Amino acid sequence: QTEAPLGAYAPLVGVYGVGWLAALVAGSLALLMAYALSGKKSAPPAGEFSGGNMQRQDRWGLLAAAVAVMAIYAGSLALDGKRWTTPSGEPLSAALVQGNIPIMEKWRPESRRKILDTHLRLSAGGSDLVIWPEGAAPDFLHRLGEPLWSALRNINAAGSGVIFGGVESAPGQRYFNSAVFLPAGRYADTRQQLSAAALYRKSHLVPFGDYFPLPAFLRGILDYLHIPMSDFSAWNKPQALFDVAGHPAAVTICYEDAFGQELLDQLPQAQLLINISEDGWFGHSIGPLQRVQMAQMRALETGRPVLRVANTGVTALIDPHGRIVSSLPQYQEGVLTVSVQPMSGATPYVRWGNRPVLVVVLALLVVLLLFRRSARKIERGARQNPE
Repeated sequence: QTEAPLGAYAPLVGVYGVGWLAALVAGSLALLMAYALSGKKSAPPAGEFSGGNMQRQDRWGLLAAAVAVMAIYAGSLALDGKRWTTPSGEPLSAALVQGNIPIMEKWRPESRRKILDTHLRLSAGGSDLVIWPEGAAPDFLHRLGEPLWSALRNINAAGSGVIFGGVESAPGQRYFNSAVFLPAGRYADTRQQLSAAALYRKSHLVPFGDYFPLPAFLRGILDYLHIPMSDFSAWNKPQALFDVAGHPAAVTICYEDAFGQELLDQLPQAQLLINISEDGWFGHSIGPLQRVQMAQMRALETGRPVLRVANTGVTALIDPHGRIVSSLPQYQEGVLTVSVQPMSGATPYVRWGNRPVLVVVLALLVVLLLFRRSARKIERGARQNPE
């Protein structure tokens, strides 16, 4: 629904509310179409789409279905294009780097130099921010060599901040899928930059992708069978926003941006959203296209632009209305240079989250229970007093 009429409701009720409205419209249209196709002047009795006599409750049901569809789409027209947030400061320039590194080559030791050289070559100077995708640094952060840090210092010195994905090793054999932020103009020293203020650690992990969600003894079986599995740890503490040229930015890694409610803790302070991903696992499927639609929904819900950077695509700039402004072709090496306008303010969804949807669902459940109780009383009365 990101580019459909119901998407206009996303700033109000979020993706769950939009899904509920889509289901309501589909059910109402199905009811109206079934009655129209029956070729009869009688409405379908409850639970069926044929036969029966036209009863008062049937007429009211058909009328309610028609009114619901018209009201929902009339509301979408009224909401379309409404601005819930306002520009904050001057636009930022950003270089979004799509390295297009084959997934089977990415973690080979002999490929590390080539991978780093590719990303450095594409990191054109002069932008306020340079963003590399998830896992762009193909080694543990503490083992990245001086040549990389030297090159990053040069990018910093040119006035560009840098965000890149890497793997952080922590005590206790813990590993974090992380995003590193090197602010513009600061010395890219390993000890200085790999601090809590310059790191975002992934908190919502992918089962069987980032970690193995089964008892530990099964890990031994997998090791015995030489079946490799990722074993990242989830970060469960509050994390600071990245200060990009004076604009707070919220970062997500991979499919974390599929969950709108998890961004609410960083809003309305964050003025733009950044997602770094590795979608090469999906191959040439619809997976990456679905992933960019998730980012579009986050833009709609929050009224914030999204900078999305993926190793094999889709790398794109998404505006606060959920529209893709510009993007790179998938499975091609390249850099997308964009101008992005940070936004401030709060949509109703940012203020209320999913609470309105939960209230509506609970209210409908209560109405349904009361309706069923009333129907049973009528049915018992009809059996006790047959005509």
